[in-house]
Formats: sequence, C-alpha cells, structure tokens
Amino acid sequence: MADAKVIPFDEDRPRRRVTPRKVRAVPAPAAAVEPAGPGAGPVPPSEPELPGDGWDRRIAGGLAFLRRRITGEYEVDDFGYDKELTDQVLMSLLRPVYDKYFRVEVKGIENIPKEGGALIVANHSGTLPLDGLMLQVAVHDRHPAERHLRLLAADLVFMLPVVNEIARKAGHTLACAE
Repeated sequence: MADAKVIPFDEDRPRRRVTPRKVRAVPAPAAAVEPAGPGAGPVPPSEPELPGDGWDRRIAGGLAFLRRRITGEYEVDDFGYDKELTDQVLMSLLRPVYDKYFRVEVKGIENIPKEGGALIVANHSGTLPLDGLMLQVAVHDRHPAERHLRLLAADLVFMLPVVNEIARKAGHTLACAE
C-alpha cells in the first residue's frame, strides 16, 4: 500500500493557517479572567470559535476517504463487513435519526462485555428495522469499547438490490438456521 501524497493546488499563493478556538461557556470581563492562584496575574480571555474552524479537516478526511474508495485501499472481511464505511458513512447518516428523531436513551450498556462474543436479543416490531439500527448506533457510540453490532436480518433484506449491499457492508447477516 503506497502512502498518500498531499498535492497543493495553489503552490504560488501563501497559505493562511486557521487555528482552532474554543467558545467560553461563561462570559467573563473583557479585560481578564479570575487569577489562577495567589500572585498569579490575570488570564487573558479565550477568543470565540470561528465559523470555518474544523471544516478543512473534515474536507481533507472526506477526500482521503474517497481516495481510498476509488483506489480500493480498504478492507472488507469474509462476510462483506466494511468497518470504515460503517463508521464514516452509515453511522453518520443514522446519528441524526438516533439523536433528533427517536431521542434514544441507553440503559444497561455496561452489561455488554468489552471483548468477545455476545448475543443481544431485543423485541423487534414493525416492518422497517429502524429499532435494530438504533441499537447498532447505541452500542457503537455509548459502549466504552465502541463495539460494532452485527444484526441478523430477514431474507427480504438480502433480496433488495441496494439494501443488500448496504446491509452486507454494515456487517448484517442472514437470520437462518445455517
């Protein structure tokens, strides 16, 4: 596997370096913040976060992800599970549904072991398996070991053209006796 090279598009122009800044939670006087201890001088206030901070890293990460996809420099296990695609794309698409629509509350996540096999059994109801997908996000995001949950799916999932590929890449497997 070859290392990626950064090819600047505008070598003749000087680069502007953006320094990330944090937003203060509590307003302080403009001149100074409380001293840190006896004899310590005033601490200058931190500056507010700029709207463009962090976007350059996100774009660079997205472009690196696309490069790996185009060149085939990514790993897929024997069952078709693609960890990077699941982490970078699928989980990112499911998180707003998890946080904003369903507003999932997680209890008992500490009962899932940090390593090794485990079977999580839940009562699924409904036609669309959104509850299973929300469980997958919960185990990935809330468990201390950030475990990846592999769901069992009905054969209908693996008959649908686009859903079949997404389910395989997310680590889902056919729910059957074999």
